[in-house]
Amino acid sequence: MQDIQIIQKCLKNDRVAQKQLYHLHADFVMNIARRYAKDISEGKDIVQNTFIKIFKSLDRYDPNRGKFQHWISRITVNEAIAIKRKNINWQVTEFPERDSKEIINNEAIADLNYKDMIKSMDRLPEQHRLILQMFYVDDLDHKEIASIINIKESSSRSRLSRARKLFIEQLKYAKAI
Repeated sequence: MQDIQIIQKCLKNDRVAQKQLYHLHADFVMNIARRYAKDISEGKDIVQNTFIKIFKSLDRYDPNRGKFQHWISRITVNEAIAIKRKNINWQVTEFPERDSKEIINNEAIADLNYKDMIKSMDRLPEQHRLILQMFYVDDLDHKEIASIINIKESSSRSRLSRARKLFIEQLKYAKAI
């Protein structure tokens, strides 16, 4: 059964259809949630909050504006960030200044495997890891990121720049190990 048909039944409070919708998309939502969650318990909280939000706002989904999975992925990211926002201090973290002529050699980190990259990303402070995820993985622009975490767009850009530098340092460290 297609999402649209299930959604129409869900809008009529059909519990069987709601269960179908949940089972069709729970793994997808959990995969997104786990990228943001510090552990499985927090991931489950994000999934639960996401599905509550989905069922409450299902009448606002417009299939003419995009795929259902894209719509629920945005809801999931927003719910994950809402949980993180409560627990993260989004203050600017200062890093020692580097010589402006220093060039980061991307070739030095190019042969790292995916596992090493994820480990390096996991070592980042949460605020930097989340900015990188929102921008590169979830494809949010600076305006969306700024809106989600209540900062200016220019702050989003500078924080992403700092996060990128720190991530590259982590990658270089992983390469050295």
